[in-house]
Parts: sequence; C-alpha cells; structure tokens
Amino acid sequence: MTTDKKPWILYPTVLQGTTIDLHPLEEYHLEELYQASADKELWKQVPSDCSDRDTFFAVYKMALEARDRGTQYP
Repeated sequence: MTTDKKPWILYPTVLQGTTIDLHPLEEYHLEELYQASADKELWKQVPSDCSDRDTFFAVYKMALEARDRGTQYP
C-alpha cells in the first residue's frame, strides 16, 4: 500500500499581514536567530536549552529536515 501524503502547508508559504510578513525558516536565518536567542534566560520555560550553539543548530537543522519530509513547518 502506497500513500502519497502531502504536507499540510505547502513550502514555501509566506503569510502576509498588514504590518508584517511571516516567511518560512531557512538555514541562512540560523546564525542571526541564534545570536538573538543565545541568552540562557530565554530557554528556562522550554524543554530544550538552545542557548548552546551546537544544540541550537542541531535542533533547528532537524526542523528544516522535518519540513523537507513534510512532517513540520518551521
């Protein structure tokens, strides 16, 4: 049995509002995103402490890979 499951959001989808546009996460965003989120205080309320550079990049690269598989849309 073969199933061709389509992603629930097609890539690339840009959500456009009146004051801001929300673009999908791309690998070129990761460095600036890490710089903005490197403060350990920001991660106290979530299960993963991504203030560590290696952890941050591993988690977000896995998210991009999951998007490629159609299982999430970061």
